Amino acid sequence: MLVENGNAARTMAAYIELNPVRASMVENPKAYRWCGYAVAGGQLACNGV
Repeated sequence: MLVENGNAARTMAAYIELNPVRASMVENPKAYRWCGYAVAGGQLACNGV
């Protein structure tokens, strides 16, 4: 699937950033070493948006 921009891209980025949280590796996505948290939208990523 090709995702270029917009809501689909933000949703996909949030999903990826939250994987370490779902795997119980960290409690907050920004605590994960290879996190693109700021790129995904900070608080929006935490909310899964």
